Amino acid sequence: LVRAVALAAIPALWFAGGAIFSTIERAPFVPARIYLDIGALEGPEHVGNARRMRDLLLAKGYQAERDLRWLESRGGRHDERSWGRRFARALPFLLPAAQAP
Repeated sequence: LVRAVALAAIPALWFAGGAIFSTIERAPFVPARIYLDIGALEGPEHVGNARRMRDLLLAKGYQAERDLRWLESRGGRHDERSWGRRFARALPFLLPAAQAP
């Protein structure tokens, strides 16, 4: 069984007037692992949008830590150093090691 994975690190959820929110609301649930993160120092609008997306995904049926990994980095900024630190936490969740039979 192959499951889809999605990485939404520092997502541009504001793009096109936030159209992604209504698109996700209308979309069917798709079994997947989703990683979503934001740096708290990226600004209140971006943090608010990321929290809104997290809440929307949870309401759609994605379960925290099973299907959805959420990270709001307290000291996270909009820079490569912050992204790199958070990315290291994303991969093990999205691509877990194969389980032994």
